[in-house]
Amino acid sequence: MQFLLIKKLYFYGGFRWGEGFAPNQLFYLDVSKSFTTFDISLMPWTDLSSISDVTCKNAAAACADGSTIYYIGGHHSGGLVSKFDTIFLQWSEPITSGSIPTSPYEKPGEEIKFVQCVNLGHKIHIYGGFSSHKMNILDTSVILVYIYIVTNV
Repeated sequence: MQFLLIKKLYFYGGFRWGEGFAPNQLFYLDVSKSFTTFDISLMPWTDLSSISDVTCKNAAAACADGSTIYYIGGHHSGGLVSKFDTIFLQWSEPITSGSIPTSPYEKPGEEIKFVQCVNLGHKIHIYGGFSSHKMNILDTSVILVYIYIVTNV
């Protein structure tokens, strides 16, 4: 997954065929600095992989709310929602409430794989899924709350 926030292009997670999750990979490319793509080693990369408490994910969505990037759903080794504070460089797995998305085709906690999201006024709208088409909203304004909207459109 990748996400552009405050002139930094963040890259997180991934999957290695036959090995599973890419282990704790988090880094960014500072796009405010000039660079050439002829030599990748000279590009302004910053490796943040040593930050503790990272949850490995792939097939998830990334969405920002202020200076926080939320990683939602996908195949994961931790919680359904992870968030990364780009100011304090800290990971956390917030406790959510409400109707957490479910599917009869997926394992618990992996119901929203291959989704897309957009943030509109502290409400992250999450659409899609591997085996069904659903719209859910994650309210980040006070306490993280799922609001179930549409199923099987």
